[in-house]
Amino acid sequence: MAVCQGNRNPFLAELVPMAMSNDLILHALLALSGVHQADLAGLPVDQLTWVHYGQAIQGQKFGLTLMAQGDKEPLVPLLVTAIILCATETFRLNAGAQALSHLKAVRVLLHEASSLSNSQLGPDTRAFLKERYAYIMTLAHISMGQESDLWVQEDIAQLFPTSRAEPESHFTSGCVHELFGLVPMVSVVARRTRDELQRGIGLGEAVIECWRLRSIILSWQPRSDDEVYSLCGQLYQQTLLVYLESALDSDTGCLASQGSDLSLTEKTLDDFIRFLKMVPTDSPISTSMCWPLAIFGSCARSTEHRNFISRRLEELSLMYATQSVRDTQRLLEMIWEQKDPDMASPLCLADFMKKEGKTVLFF
Repeated sequence: MAVCQGNRNPFLAELVPMAMSNDLILHALLALSGVHQADLAGLPVDQLTWVHYGQAIQGQKFGLTLMAQGDKEPLVPLLVTAIILCATETFRLNAGAQALSHLKAVRVLLHEASSLSNSQLGPDTRAFLKERYAYIMTLAHISMGQESDLWVQEDIAQLFPTSRAEPESHFTSGCVHELFGLVPMVSVVARRTRDELQRGIGLGEAVIECWRLRSIILSWQPRSDDEVYSLCGQLYQQTLLVYLESALDSDTGCLASQGSDLSLTEKTLDDFIRFLKMVPTDSPISTSMCWPLAIFGSCARSTEHRNFISRRLEELSLMYATQSVRDTQRLLEMIWEQKDPDMASPLCLADFMKKEGKTVLFF
């Protein structure tokens, strides 16, 4: 769940010490560990893990009741527990909707915690919780649907200017802030671009904005010598490019790649596959690879591209035992089975999930 390994992993460095002094956080952390370990071992979740899970849920409800009555004492444990429970649901079958409920609780609690002093919420823990929320919220935008556009973009505006000022040591979830801050905007602009082109508007406002965003993304350069940071940036840079290019795909005159019969979407897909072949499955950035694979998988038309993306998702699910990765692989396979070229776009992911009554998470 974090690109930082060993002692730098914030789930160990920040949350374990907090769990040692707070029963609510301890129950949540033991539930997360138990659910994940059972999946890694290919075994059913044991009864004790469910006891911890139940205690965390009950404690969360009780703490929220206290806060509603004006008691702010449980705020930090409730915030940390909501983050942990959101992560726990990604390891459970058919629990995407529950994860989003926890995410919305994190949003409210994080806003409440913004006024706490450093003595009440340490700066390192605060930075981790903010980045973790920003990471999950950004990648859950598609799963939440366009109804979330307004508040997601509001949160982006508040979180990412602050995050960009954070030291590199707070890069823990694979969240390259300059690029992540563009994700919801790319999603919204891509949707508007598709709608303009479908209505026969050639060079409309959204199309112009789409090309402007593409130029911004192409200009991104890593500000750090850190290899993991650079790889994460390249991964999301390519993903945002293909997201925009897929929306422009019907404008074939504009999308021809210079000196090639390939569209820009197909060329970016080829570049992405070459990039993936250089990144081993056990690379630290693999923990942040599900969303890019979902986006590229939704664009993939060739059997070769689809098979490669499906294999990488399967390898990730075996290595990390994450149900959300398995769900992503199955969702893509269901879309590919439709054999509908009009569905070869990230913009169809939300519509297809809604049609199938599924909530798939891409983190």
